[in-house]
Amino acid sequence: MSEEELISLAFATIIGGFENVTALTALVIDEAVRFRSTETRLAVDSADSGSLPKLVREIISDVAPVNDALRRFPEDITVNGITIPRGETVILSLRSANTDPARGARPDLAFGRGRHFCIGASLAETEAIEALRHVFLRWPRLRPTKERSELALRHSWLTYSLAERIRRLTTCHCTLEQ
Repeated sequence: MSEEELISLAFATIIGGFENVTALTALVIDEAVRFRSTETRLAVDSADSGSLPKLVREIISDVAPVNDALRRFPEDITVNGITIPRGETVILSLRSANTDPARGARPDLAFGRGRHFCIGASLAETEAIEALRHVFLRWPRLRPTKERSELALRHSWLTYSLAERIRRLTTCHCTLEQ
């Protein structure tokens, strides 16, 4: 590997292994509490060990925390009549592609695809599943106190994530029903 490729790999590992997983886990929990509370509760309590992972995969596809991917092509390619010269950097909006209502049956791109599929996808999914399970077991009546539109988002070209951090349960914009 060249020095540039090693630096790129280190960057992708650090960002993918920390920032993306943190954003993913927060968005999965927020989505489950906010819009899928009953469904999540049933999956957490279910004897079917596959129901919570299946639900989390659906949520990941819906929240799609990775904004963009950078690509360079080894030869000229033409997309919709536009030629992209060899070696030029192209920014692909994975989030837009994944959340596009016209996507239809096109594959989920939350973790990329093909040779660019995230090497940490299984670990990220497992972390989100276990975090969600433990949140719902520890706080079974957790409810949002703010609309999602009122939450601050992190300003990042890299990830779609919540900017407000949970420090204590009393400051997480959620409430426990008595």
